Amino acid sequence: MVYRDAPVGSSRLTFAARTDTGPLRTVNEDAFLVLALRDTSPFTSPPNEARHAGRIETSDGILLAVLDGLGGSRGGTEACRIAIEAIRRRVRAGIGTGQAAVRRTAIEAVEEANRAVWRASTTLISLTGIGATITAAAIAGRWVHLVHAGDTRAYLLRDGHLQQITRDDSLLNEARDHGVPFEEIQHIPSTVLTRALGMNADLTAADTSIELDQGDLLLLCSDGVYRFLSDAAMEALLRRHPEPSDGCEALVESAIRGHSSDNLTALLVRFTP
Repeated sequence: MVYRDAPVGSSRLTFAARTDTGPLRTVNEDAFLVLALRDTSPFTSPPNEARHAGRIETSDGILLAVLDGLGGSRGGTEACRIAIEAIRRRVRAGIGTGQAAVRRTAIEAVEEANRAVWRASTTLISLTGIGATITAAAIAGRWVHLVHAGDTRAYLLRDGHLQQITRDDSLLNEARDHGVPFEEIQHIPSTVLTRALGMNADLTAADTSIELDQGDLLLLCSDGVYRFLSDAAMEALLRRHPEPSDGCEALVESAIRGHSSDNLTALLVRFTP
């Protein structure tokens, strides 16, 4: 069964998130969001909360996101706040029924977040040039619908093996796609982005849908985590700390010990049908 034909169904989720300013920054420009897809659920988190954890059994679905602000300390923080409020507005407008509607809601929420950040960036002098990267995950029933722009990432731990699901929207990856020889691109910084919220008036975000298995662990994280931990190190930590709250703490603390120079955010959700 593909998601377009699937009803939403019910799922049980255990989730946790942690965001940290990091040892070298004075302001946290990262943010995360945990938002029920129906207003009747109490499961929601404000931006910039340091930690959040919970369990939910839902037949409606839940939207989770990690954002990394761009444009300096005030600008990055404002970009995340503006994006999160736009996502909330889109979700409050209703999601329809079925998996296709959930996926469409996630895409439209990210598109609306882009327009809101773009408007602020182009109309307020104090916010000129702001932006944010985002990875959002709408989970309903057995399906997760991922929507992505920038270099925040989604990973899936299944049967003890960690796989990166999203692909960074970077100039380096774009050059590789076009077959530019290695010697011509080896000096391109991996942090130069080709897509992010607020970069252009319109955004075509990358999206993918995955059918979940029992026990799957979904990780969303900012580059302050994964740039200072190898995939093998993250896999080992998540295998050693299978509970989402413990896993978030382990990832963030290990990245800090690995001399992370950025803000750090990790969000984990475990799926049980």
